[in-house]
Amino acid sequence: MKHIVDLKWDGKGGVEAVEKKSGDITTYHLKKDDKPEGSVVIWEYPITDPPFGLYIGGCLTPGEKVWTQRGLVNVEDVDLGDKLVNKDGKLVDIKNIQIRNKVNEDTYRIKPYGSFRTTNFTKEHPIWTGNRGFVKASELSKDDWLEIPNVYYSDKEKYLWTRGPQDDKERKLAYFYGLFTGDGFTNINGKSHDIYMSIGKDEKDLAQFYDKLILELFGRTCIHVHKNTEQSRRFTSKELVQELDKSVGISAYTKRVPEWVKRGSYGIKLAFLQGFLDSDGSVFIDRGKVRVNFTSVNLELLEDVQDLLYALEIKNSIVIHQKEYTSKHNIHSLQSYRINIAKEDNLKLSEFAVFESRKIKLLKKSTCCKKSKMDIKFINGTVWLKVNDITRDTYTGKVYNFECDTHTFACRCIMTHNCDPLTDQRV
Repeated sequence: MKHIVDLKWDGKGGVEAVEKKSGDITTYHLKKDDKPEGSVVIWEYPITDPPFGLYIGGCLTPGEKVWTQRGLVNVEDVDLGDKLVNKDGKLVDIKNIQIRNKVNEDTYRIKPYGSFRTTNFTKEHPIWTGNRGFVKASELSKDDWLEIPNVYYSDKEKYLWTRGPQDDKERKLAYFYGLFTGDGFTNINGKSHDIYMSIGKDEKDLAQFYDKLILELFGRTCIHVHKNTEQSRRFTSKELVQELDKSVGISAYTKRVPEWVKRGSYGIKLAFLQGFLDSDGSVFIDRGKVRVNFTSVNLELLEDVQDLLYALEIKNSIVIHQKEYTSKHNIHSLQSYRINIAKEDNLKLSEFAVFESRKIKLLKKSTCCKKSKMDIKFINGTVWLKVNDITRDTYTGKVYNFECDTHTFACRCIMTHNCDPLTDQRV
């Protein structure tokens, strides 16, 4: 519990703490003209027979990210206006931010299975596991399972039960957004607001379906771009350009999955993924088995897609597709990433197909019935990820932690406890 106090001389050679309602510094970082003055903050008075953990001195090092209402944010850039995602997948207020200095502090960099990102914690920081409750970072092992909330989980049976007349059109809209997120872009030329879709020259069926889709959804007729060499399309809509730029993004490096898709029904999420698969995904046969993956230079976008896949209880893993390099012709390529889908879950992506593309048709030939080797489990609305790797190091410099309403907050695929005293490792 937070205690705000003024320290006063007690006349007996000591000091006493006089509590008050406010007076501490709550704005971080201080602005140029702010006075660095404020009351003392005491988080907990000394007690006898201390419970498990007592004071949590654990923190995160600069550059590590926490999950906020605006996505993943570096710990040093979080402010009191942000909200953190807690252990139940809810957004909670931040009461205060602690910044400490550490000298030669032991740190532990943790990598969850399936996640590309790692997160670096000081040794005392509690990590939530499904098998052992809260465990200090220094005591975590590769036998542990990291439990995180399946924030966007969608119930398939509920979706089947509640499907209505509007479902078909909503799924087609989500499919369009998936296509656009993969291979679409907007362009404003004077008063003309155009939406482009890159479609390969061999994808004639998709191009024809796209023409009908745009006419049905937006009442627009597509113009064929480079008609003799490929199937790409263009149509005009100022309102849609503005909406796409706002909810999806304006470049391959800034695109994200729209929030309405993340919060949508099972069918909407699935339709978006089918569109993204038809534009930026691959379905191919490798050693007689059908394999599926998504590739992008945009890690944040693929993490959004991973969250959708988790919501549908589809196992997957993000890996490096190609490292950054410069070719002999001096063409520079950024690092790209790939989501691999567990073979046992391939068929889930072809359910309720919006369009029977050649990729969907190939996908339906999946015959793999063996259980995936991916260390991922879905249990009662949560995702369990095996600890994939732990790297120990030392660090000197500033570290960060937060007090929030419910005392738990999320990093990418890792749930942690904040600075409040931890009295029971199962809370």
